Amino acid sequence: MKKSLILFCASVFVLATSSAVFARPEAKPSCPIMKHAVSKVDPKMSTVYKGKTFYYCCAGCKPAFEKMTDKEKVALMKYGVDVKKPGAKKSTTPVKNAKKSA
Repeated sequence: MKKSLILFCASVFVLATSSAVFARPEAKPSCPIMKHAVSKVDPKMSTVYKGKTFYYCCAGCKPAFEKMTDKEKVALMKYGVDVKKPGAKKSTTPVKNAKKSA
């Protein structure tokens, strides 16, 4: 009885701490100028810079970002979202029959 209780508690602990249970929802992008979450993602209110898409909270932030120097923009890279290529899928399985280069 004691062993089954320990096994049950261990199983519950493993399930409770698994990443699927505590998976975080995908975060909303943040405006690089005002530094808060963007409520509506609009392609017209975005800029692609060095492989990242920047979304803005209002019409005034986009031109403010575009007027910045490259040095200022690089400092704000953490607010950008990685650009996804059309048709690109995230692979979770290894590639089979891949040729090995010599």
